[in-house]
Amino acid sequence: MKSVLTVSALVSFILLLGRLSGFLRETLLAAAFGPTMTADAAIVLLTLPDLMVGLLLAGGFNAVLIPAIKRAEGSERIILVRRAALVIAISFTVLALILAMVPDQAMGVFAPSLEDGALPNLQPAFQLSLIALPMVAVIGVAAAYLNSIGRFAIPNLSVLIFNIILCGYLLMHHEIKLGLVGFALAILVASFLRLGLHFVFMRAVFQRLTSMRERTAIRTYDGNFVRRFSLGVLGLGVTVAAPIAFRTLYAATGEGKLALFSFALKLFELPSAILVAPMVIVMIPKLAATAASEARAAFNDAFKTALLAGITLAIMAVCIALTFADPITRAIYGYGAMGSTDVERVSELGVVLMLGLPFLVAVQLGAAGLSAQGQMWELVICALVCLGVTVAAVALLQALVGETQLPFAAMGLVAYNALLAGCYIFCLFGLHLSTLVVTRQVGWILLRSIAAILPFAAAMAHWGDTLGRWGGVGLAVIASIVLLLANPGPLLALRRLEIDNR
Repeated sequence: MKSVLTVSALVSFILLLGRLSGFLRETLLAAAFGPTMTADAAIVLLTLPDLMVGLLLAGGFNAVLIPAIKRAEGSERIILVRRAALVIAISFTVLALILAMVPDQAMGVFAPSLEDGALPNLQPAFQLSLIALPMVAVIGVAAAYLNSIGRFAIPNLSVLIFNIILCGYLLMHHEIKLGLVGFALAILVASFLRLGLHFVFMRAVFQRLTSMRERTAIRTYDGNFVRRFSLGVLGLGVTVAAPIAFRTLYAATGEGKLALFSFALKLFELPSAILVAPMVIVMIPKLAATAASEARAAFNDAFKTALLAGITLAIMAVCIALTFADPITRAIYGYGAMGSTDVERVSELGVVLMLGLPFLVAVQLGAAGLSAQGQMWELVICALVCLGVTVAAVALLQALVGETQLPFAAMGLVAYNALLAGCYIFCLFGLHLSTLVVTRQVGWILLRSIAAILPFAAAMAHWGDTLGRWGGVGLAVIASIVLLLANPGPLLALRRLEIDNR
């Protein structure tokens, strides 16, 4: 069997390619439109399909479908995946039809600053993009199946294909002259090709079941399956939707603010996706297997090992962000219609968001642990309460203070992750996960990381302007290597954990 470290490294590489293509997509979008209403509209067209995949894959699929697929064998597994895909496809076709009938209200949820009639063909473009919803829903089922059998790279490779198609359109949109409708068509084509890649590696699911015994092999869903699936979608889906909620609050302060917050979120999502998400993806089947075996000690050991490794990577990313945010942001977004003030604002928002990355590690692993142990109500209640409290606080502050340079929405997202991380860990372990030992280890990781980054921070303070954007990015790469060498222990500990790819 392969180790969690080896598989996570492979998935990280594939995710890196996907995220770099995503940054290229955002760079082209920012250069073409800047922080304008057109950019807000284009991002809204992308938001709903991405959000639905996140809700399903991070929610019910990871919480329930992957463990169910792991338990099923042979034809039972095939029929389970087929039925899940059919039900999800029908459900999201109905959702797409409903949203298509109320496009203005649906778009208003994601971008309150969009004005009716302000952009040509906005409503048809939004309705056209909704055709992608059933496709991305089936992509979620396919990704769950492939992850459950150890094919972790394929779902992430499909993201690369999706972004390449959209980048091609953004490069040629001036010549094509289809505007937002053309962008919606590009989303449909990209989603179709993404789905096709999943199907290529799912040939076993399409095999014909010849005997009556095979066709009736699957057992009737137990009473808890649908309940757990729904709670998983709701609980983990809230966490996926939280950045969108805070983005909407920020967008309410003016035109183009949605685009600025979205660009900053991409800066936050890059280390989250390539450093933390791969490990979480690989750990979900592992935690499900140890929870099913009722080996509490094995579950605790696996969780603590992954938690320390994830926090180590997150602290490293925060150190890099605090030191090199300006050159990295200028290297990604400092082109075309993006002015220096816009880039500076994106950098400031990105730095604030990055402070929440260590908490996000605990949130994602805690959610996986609660799902594996079947604690679905705790998952839902904690997520809803924490989101309600933080959203209400941000909305109140924005109403009382009014226009300000303080990024209340970004700070609210950090606070949400911090509160939820504490709730999830407490629900899983109370105060018995060797709390003092873990805290002490995190403290040493933090001290080593600060000592490693200080020389680079001093260099940026003295020679940052001379280095320029690309010199700063190069120095950030060197700093990342130094930070990695300063904290090898928690990462190498992942080698002891083996994945289950049956």
